[in-house]
Amino acid sequence: MRLHGIHPSLNCRLFMRIRCYVMLNKITSGLRWRYELYLSEYIDLFGSVSYFVQFGLAWFKNRHSATVIYVFANKRNVGDYLSHQGVQQIVNIPGPMMLCTPVGQKLYHYQLSYLRQHNPSCHVVIGGGGLLQGVFSDFWQALVDSKLSYSLVGVGVNRMPGRPELAPELLHAIFTHATALGLRDPMTVELVQPECQSKVRLHTCPAHNFVVEYINRVTIKVKPALLHMLHEADLRLAKVDIDALKDHVQSLAHKHGLTYVESNNMHNDFSTAIAQVASSQVVVSSRLHGCIMSYATGRPCIGIACDEKLSQYIQTHTQLLCVQPNDGLLDNLAMAVDKVMQGPTQQITTAQLTNSQAVGQAINEHIS
Repeated sequence: MRLHGIHPSLNCRLFMRIRCYVMLNKITSGLRWRYELYLSEYIDLFGSVSYFVQFGLAWFKNRHSATVIYVFANKRNVGDYLSHQGVQQIVNIPGPMMLCTPVGQKLYHYQLSYLRQHNPSCHVVIGGGGLLQGVFSDFWQALVDSKLSYSLVGVGVNRMPGRPELAPELLHAIFTHATALGLRDPMTVELVQPECQSKVRLHTCPAHNFVVEYINRVTIKVKPALLHMLHEADLRLAKVDIDALKDHVQSLAHKHGLTYVESNNMHNDFSTAIAQVASSQVVVSSRLHGCIMSYATGRPCIGIACDEKLSQYIQTHTQLLCVQPNDGLLDNLAMAVDKVMQGPTQQITTAQLTNSQAVGQAINEHIS
C-alpha cells in the first residue's frame, strides 16, 4: 500500500502501524472469545483487563491498612457502578473494592477471610443496588460469619416473581450485625426488625450524588432524542412483549419528532451513560438507574415498573410518571409520553442529596 504525496519513509511507518494494529486487534479478539468461552465462568475480569489489574493492585496495596472496604455487585452494569461511585463519594474514605458477584465467590471468600485474620478492624461498606436478594445469599452469609463490622448504603430488596429472595433468618442476621442501615425504600425498611429500626436511614441511591456532581463539571446539550433504556430480563419476567414494546416506543419517538435511541446499560462507561440520559429530551426506562440518572439530571422520564424496587423508588423519592407492565402498558405509555413532553422537568433536591450524605457521616463517626 502506498499513499501518493507522502514521503516513502512515512508511507512505510504508516503501513507498519496499520499492520501492527490489525494484528493486535486479531490477538485481542481471539483472547476475548476464548476467555468468554472457557474462563468467564471461573475468572471474572470485571468488565476489562485494565480494571481487573487496577482492582488487584488496589487490593494488594491496601489490604493490611485499609480503614474501609467497598463492596458492590457488577462492574459491567453501569447502574451498579454508579451506585458504587456514589457510595465512595459520600463516605469519602479511600479503600479497595470487593465484588459480591456469584462468579467472584472464591475471591470474596478469600478476601473476607484475609481481612478477618489480618485487618479485623476494617469496616466493610456495601452499597447500591438490589443486593438483598437470593442470588447474593452466599456473600451475605460469608460476611455475617466473618464478624467484620459493616454498613449498608442505598441497598434494597429486589422483589419480583421469578427472582429468589433472601431467607428471613439471614435477612434478620444482616440487619442485626450491621452498624448502619442506609436503605433505599420503605419496602426494605419494613423488613427490618423493631430492635434494629434505630439504625435505619431511608435515603435515595448514592448514584444521585455522583451524577449531580459529574454533570456540574461538564456541559451537555439536550438533543431531540427519546432514550429507551431496557431491562430485558425483568421485562421477560413481567411477560412483556419486548419487540412490541420497542416498536411502540420507537413510534412514539417519531410522533414527537425525536430520534429513537436504545440502551441496556450493560457496560462500564458511566460518562457515556450519564451523557446519554442528560442529552435526551425524554427517557423511557424499565431499568432503575435509567430513572435515577434521569431524576439526577432533570430529564423527563417514564418508568416501566416491572418490579417493586422501581415503583418504590418513584413513589418514595420522585414525582416521575410510572406505568405498569400490564395489558394497558402501550396505551398508558403513550399518554405518559404526551404528558411529560408538555410538563415541567423534575430534579433531585439538595435536601435529598444531603440526606444520603448523612449516611456517609454516620459511617465516618463509627470509624473514628
